[in-house]
Amino acid sequence: MGKKDLEGYLKFFSYLANCNINKELADLLNAADESQIHTFGWPIGVVLHNDKGPKPYTQNGIKAIIDDTRRHSFDYWTLDRDGKYYILASLFEDSRAKKKIFIDTRTILSHFSFL
Repeated sequence: MGKKDLEGYLKFFSYLANCNINKELADLLNAADESQIHTFGWPIGVVLHNDKGPKPYTQNGIKAIIDDTRRHSFDYWTLDRDGKYYILASLFEDSRAKKKIFIDTRTILSHFSFL
């Protein structure tokens, strides 16, 4: 599955302006894991502790690609050593009969604590 196969999706990018950080990959994984907001289903920026969990994708960051065709769910995210974060994720709402967006869920995004 990929972006072209998604009925709807969440796409978000953030970076730390005027901030000079350079965290270790282990620190990135810990920050991503601790920042998950558990409500229902998978949290935004899910961190799985198995073979689908986040992996280094370059020396500059970690990424996770979780393609669960059984649940019709797709998550792709990256977190770089300088704090850049990108996520592309399918919408939980697309798996429901009533195609309505949960605005509160869509506006809550993960936060990362680097300090």
